[in-house]
Amino acid sequence: MAKIDKARAREILNEALAASGSNKITEEHASDYAALGPLFVEIFRIMFPGSDVALKEGGLAVIVQTKDDPHAISLGLTSTMDRLDPVDLDGSRRVIEEKIASTSTVFDDVFRQIANNEQTVSPVDRDLVVPLIMSREIFESTEARSGGKSPEGESPLVGWRLLDGVVSMASLDRGSAFQHVFSSNLADLGLNRDEVRILSMRNLKKLYAAAKHDFDYRERLFEVGGMNGLASSLILLDDFLSRQRKKLGDDLVIHLVRRETLVFFRKKDKELLFNVMLALVSGHVGNLVEGALFEYDGKLKLFWPEGLAKPN
Repeated sequence: MAKIDKARAREILNEALAASGSNKITEEHASDYAALGPLFVEIFRIMFPGSDVALKEGGLAVIVQTKDDPHAISLGLTSTMDRLDPVDLDGSRRVIEEKIASTSTVFDDVFRQIANNEQTVSPVDRDLVVPLIMSREIFESTEARSGGKSPEGESPLVGWRLLDGVVSMASLDRGSAFQHVFSSNLADLGLNRDEVRILSMRNLKKLYAAAKHDFDYRERLFEVGGMNGLASSLILLDDFLSRQRKKLGDDLVIHLVRRETLVFFRKKDKELLFNVMLALVSGHVGNLVEGALFEYDGKLKLFWPEGLAKPN
């Protein structure tokens, strides 16, 4: 399909908003799949005229069946939702416009090739293997879209449990999109599941070392951003966490705001902890793993302040 520039992406979003009964990006778009999903249905109807476009799984994905291709393609919205901020609606609009502009390239270069079994995987892709953090619900939803478990109980995806309700999934960083590593790719990579997990961690450590994050430890709140959507995955690196704990002189509380944003602060900073919890409960900030913060006291664990009721 034709490439889409920023101006055309803006036009498409305005047309889709009007078609969905709105004239602007709202807090609901930036926090609720029930609003974001229908908006993207209208976006993809404009982008792929004549195609069948439908929501799937409550808005977590949109299915596009183009008239010139027999394969239906599932375009997930979870990574987009991870980047949206109900407090920063202008920023959220820019994220959606970027998604629109990049979809033409991703659709042709990644998704269509995967659907047509043209996206090759080989040992040269080993350096691209990285771990993505997600909730168990998102992992299981992706697993179901990928055909579900085999009769022997084997997942078609290569992932592993991190903590209760939290999963790390191996993916190939294609630059413009992440391509999940499937069990069917293992032979092409020349690796087994354990080797893929180890390799993904090794690659993540290299990316972190290259990023050279530098923090002013006189501050109270610390943020790691970017890394092409892998900032949240730093929660997997004990070297990263132990260094921050040592520098701050206290246990860490960690908030995975979205895939590309990780925030941490001292556990003893009760005022800051209260403000973070208030923002979470009120829905004013995002959370990659819904209902979960993390603590690092030498070991990573799920965290929730004592005496505070968890949201339903």
